[in-house]
Amino acid sequence: MDFLDNFGTTIVGVLLDITKAFEGLMDELKVTPKEFLGGGMWKTTQSISELLKPIAWTLLILFFLLELMEQLKKKDMQQDEAMYEITWILVKLAIAKLIADNVADIINLIFATSKNMVTTLEKGKALVTVGQDTSKMQTFMDKIEQTYNGWNKGLGDKLINYLLVTIMKLGSDILKVLAKIVIQIRNIEIYVHIALGSIISSTIISKEYNDIFKRWIKKLVALALQVILISVCILVYYQYINVIDYPSDINGMWIIIGGQILLVMSMFQTGGWAKSLLGV
Repeated sequence: MDFLDNFGTTIVGVLLDITKAFEGLMDELKVTPKEFLGGGMWKTTQSISELLKPIAWTLLILFFLLELMEQLKKKDMQQDEAMYEITWILVKLAIAKLIADNVADIINLIFATSKNMVTTLEKGKALVTVGQDTSKMQTFMDKIEQTYNGWNKGLGDKLINYLLVTIMKLGSDILKVLAKIVIQIRNIEIYVHIALGSIISSTIISKEYNDIFKRWIKKLVALALQVILISVCILVYYQYINVIDYPSDINGMWIIIGGQILLVMSMFQTGGWAKSLLGV
C-alpha cells in the first residue's frame, strides 16, 4: 500500500486538504444577492415584490389619509404650521413611492458596497497562504513528512493513525458545510427582506409605524455588515494556523481542527454581532 509506505507524504496531502477547506469562502462572500445562483433567486424575489406592490400602494394611501386626517383634527395649529406638516406628509409620500419603486436598486447598492469592502479587505490584508517558507504551518508539514516517511512502525499503528487523520478530514469537511450553511441562511434572510421591501417602504409615511421601515433598513445594513465580519473571522483563522506553534507529530492537526471549530462558531455569531452594532 503506497499511501502507507510514504505515510508522511500521505498525511501532508490530507493536511493540505484540511487547511484549504475554507479558501473558497471569501469568494462566496463577494457574491451579491443579484449574482447569487446566476440571478435566479433575485428574479424570483423581484416577482414576489411586484405581486405585493398593489398591497403596498393600498397601505401607502391608507397611511397618507390617516396622517392627513390627524393633522386636520388639530384645531389649535397655526396655518403656517399646518401647511408645513401637510407638505412634509406629501414629501414622505413621494419618498415612500420612490423607495418602493426602487427597492431592488437600493438593496443591490447596499450589498455591492459590502462586496467592495470585502474585496478591499482581502487585497489589503491578503490571506496567509499555506506553503510560505516563513509559515509555521509549512514547517509543521515538513516535520510531519520527514518524521512519518521514515516511521518504523507496524501496519496496525499506521492504519490507526491514518484512520485518525481521516476522521480529522471528515470533521473538517463537516465544519466547511456548516460554514456554508451560515452564508446560505444569510442569503435566505436577504431575499425575504427583498420580497417584502415594497410593503415595508409604505410605512415611512406613518408616524406610528415608520419604525418598521427603519428596522428593515438597519437589518439590511446588518446583513451587509455580516459578510465583512465573516471575512475578518476567516482572515484571523488563516493568520492563527500560520503563526501558532505546532508539536512535531500529527496531534498538531487537532490545532487546525480547533481553529476551524472556532471559525465556524464565530461565523454563527456574526449575524448577532452585526445587528447589535446597529441596534437592531
